[in-house]
Amino acid sequence: MGTLQVENKSSDGNILTDSTVKVYRQEGTLVQTLHVSELTSIELSIRKYYAVQTEAVLSYMLNNTKTNFTIKANELTKITIVNYLNGNGGNNNNNNNNNGNNNNGSNNINISNPMSNGYIRIVAVNELNQVIPVLSFTLKCNSSSYSETLYTDSNGMAIFKPFVT
Repeated sequence: MGTLQVENKSSDGNILTDSTVKVYRQEGTLVQTLHVSELTSIELSIRKYYAVQTEAVLSYMLNNTKTNFTIKANELTKITIVNYLNGNGGNNNNNNNNNGNNNNGSNNINISNPMSNGYIRIVAVNELNQVIPVLSFTLKCNSSSYSETLYTDSNGMAIFKPFVT
């Protein structure tokens, strides 16, 4: 037997509690459903497994990326599930938030913020909440001629660096 320790953190490193992670044998058989608190540990047989988050903490996006790991005799195996804040402040556990809209065209999203300095982070995901790399976003400021186009990276993220409006 060996021990699996699961923790859930925000993208800025804070510990998150109250998420749900399912642990599967490598061939796909469900072994256990975990309700993750600060650090959650379970004993498992020696073999290969994977874990998938099935419920995220409120206000965070679901991270349903498969995390592979191997349990070894008398050893502690640690995995960390990382979540990004959900931009609309709600829970993003459902897998289809496009409200029937076709996202293949151009969509304008207006962001109003009383702060004059800051950055915008965009994480692109599909209807299965899987990241979308190499997707372009253009940021335009209505009060100036500022315009910038970025592409999401391999993690589906694009960050528009600090700007002043």
